Amino acid sequence: MLPVDAAKIEGLSKVFTPHRPIDLPEFLSGRLPLLFRAQDAVNTEGLHVIFFGDRGTGKTSIAKVLGIMVQEPRRPDGRRVLAAACNSSDTFTSIWRRVFQEVLLADRQIGFAPDATQLAMHRLGDFEGSDPNDVRLMVQALPNPSVIVIDEFDRVPTNTDARRLMADTIKLFSDTGISSTIILVGVADSIGELIAEHQSISRNIAQIAVEPMTTTELAEIVRKGYDHVGIGLPRQPAP
Repeated sequence: MLPVDAAKIEGLSKVFTPHRPIDLPEFLSGRLPLLFRAQDAVNTEGLHVIFFGDRGTGKTSIAKVLGIMVQEPRRPDGRRVLAAACNSSDTFTSIWRRVFQEVLLADRQIGFAPDATQLAMHRLGDFEGSDPNDVRLMVQALPNPSVIVIDEFDRVPTNTDARRLMADTIKLFSDTGISSTIILVGVADSIGELIAEHQSISRNIAQIAVEPMTTTELAEIVRKGYDHVGIGLPRQPAP
């Protein structure tokens, strides 16, 4: 391989980010079918999404790119993405308080329809969030349809009712025609490990298993990254 300049080497450090999720669609090699399936679900009324699989398989990356694809920043009445990550001390209430706090960030970055921030802050003061209907009222009051990405849902303690209440919330959103979508992301071998009473919402969710990438798919990511910064990799001769 020919010598490369420092700028291209620096470019590689921005393209390959093993310690944080990918947020560029072009580097999701081998994941586009999953991404398009999730996008179809977001565009289907009453359908929500759960990404599950082993650790490090790219679930968060897919969810981040999906958020970029479905958000509509040029439309004042278009979709807005609210993203939050769970932790080991979370409850149903704390998860949703964190989601609604993201309205402030989204409003600064791309803007909601008028008064979104003021509305969110006013309602957060009274928000207890112990019931799925509390969440429905908050989401329905937002001036834009929302795609709500809740990452690391597997970290939510199993000794709380958060997983059951989240299933109830998904069902309530679907049954009442809320024009917003919930996307859950978590480490699990099955949906049953991630969310309680999942059988009751099976028709309301797109269950997307994210498997480890193949060697061919990983090699394609490397090739695209080098091409992106203008460094050519030697092609392997055909067997």
